Amino acid sequence: MNQIAIRDFDDNAPLRPTEIVCGLFDRLLAALTTGREAISAGDIERRFQELKVAADIVEDLAGGLDPEASDEWTVRMAALYKAVLARLLTANIRNAVAPIEEAMLLAAPLRHAWHCLDAQEVLRQNGVSAALMSERPAAVAAARN
Repeated sequence: MNQIAIRDFDDNAPLRPTEIVCGLFDRLLAALTTGREAISAGDIERRFQELKVAADIVEDLAGGLDPEASDEWTVRMAALYKAVLARLLTANIRNAVAPIEEAMLLAAPLRHAWHCLDAQEVLRQNGVSAALMSERPAAVAAARN
């Protein structure tokens, strides 16, 4: 995995796996946003750097998939990651905003889903039952703060 700083943390407080994935998606969308802004500003070097960061993150996420798995979820996720990478390549070659925005549209729902999973994991670790989680979505936000 790349040396991407997700957050400062104490060595005695390991990150949850869901928290790590959330951090990767947060950084991915930040890199895409900055890359899009760089194109608008005519800053080719910054565009290249940010889209490279984004591509590295997508490759890391794709690398977390089991290459031997053939279930529908894994196959679809692999295809989605390939689609995002293709859009990043197009954005870099054409110096175009539209492919970055398409990549953002593909990545944003995944980011949201992982943040929801992470919030559920926080609740689970704090002893909140699954029944309560489904009844009180506001408890998810409260537990993360």
